[in-house]
Amino acid sequence: MMEMGAWWLVPVLGLSFLLSGMEAGLFAVNRVRIRVQARQGRRAARLLLEHLERPESFLWTVVVGNALANVVVLGWMFVQAYRWTGGWTWGLVILYGVGMYLFYAFFDLLPKMWFRSRPNRLCLACAPLFRVVYVGLRPVVGVLEGVSRALLRWTGGRAFTGRLFGNREEMHTLMMDSARALTSAERRMIMQVLGLSALSARTLTRGWDESPWIAATATVGELLQRARERGWSHVIVRAVGAVPEVVGMVSVDRVLFAGEPDPGQPLEAWWEPALLADENDRLEVLLRRMQGSGRPLAVVQGAQGEPLGTLHREDILKLIFGDLRL
Repeated sequence: MMEMGAWWLVPVLGLSFLLSGMEAGLFAVNRVRIRVQARQGRRAARLLLEHLERPESFLWTVVVGNALANVVVLGWMFVQAYRWTGGWTWGLVILYGVGMYLFYAFFDLLPKMWFRSRPNRLCLACAPLFRVVYVGLRPVVGVLEGVSRALLRWTGGRAFTGRLFGNREEMHTLMMDSARALTSAERRMIMQVLGLSALSARTLTRGWDESPWIAATATVGELLQRARERGWSHVIVRAVGAVPEVVGMVSVDRVLFAGEPDPGQPLEAWWEPALLADENDRLEVLLRRMQGSGRPLAVVQGAQGEPLGTLHREDILKLIFGDLRL
């Protein structure tokens, strides 16, 4: 149905093919791989990541581009079908119907199936070309985005922000619905992670009888001996008196790797400020603090600031993963 003067249909059909494929492929890509490649400096990956983080602009570009391509192609097809059939109604309907079928099969369905089968490779290859289309249609897309935001404010709706769940309860409900597809160990770990937000430091606090601590008057030799006997890696230092006070924490590894330790040396030269936590602190918050500070041991304080005991990072991880046997 293409005449010699209809060469301009080639880029229009290519535009429809590209937009239909990108629409299906972008949301099927492996986001982890795209992020890794973006950090490695690959420009196409950075472009895809930008569209993944702003899906509204991406989808508006696809809608506008495909609408324009469809109007142009289907309009041209109708004119050609009318000319070839001489206005005969049934001939026009049949010919135009066949043309529409072929157009949507080869320039809508085919690219979507192809891009879904190889989303990463094809989307990365077409990302620079899509960027050209994105910039070209930006004026029209910008107007439509502004109108859509105005309608959202007027109706009281909210734009999609990329968050699939409004809160942990929604995610918990989804996991319960999908529980049959997971093993018992996987279900247990997921539920424990989600439950960290409801558990406080008080839950896993060990009393001082079970905690790794040593008196501030002890020496390095006494510290190493007790650490070797009890398997301690970090030890809380307490000033023993009428009211025992936490004065710091000592890393046994730091003492050992600093060189040949002097057994008679006081501990004061080795201790550093201890990580303090309130008994009502959430375990997930405390775990992040431990990871950020590099200290696996925290001193848990009561409402009046009195030291109640210690909480070790291993206790939180054991709550999540249990006793793993590799």
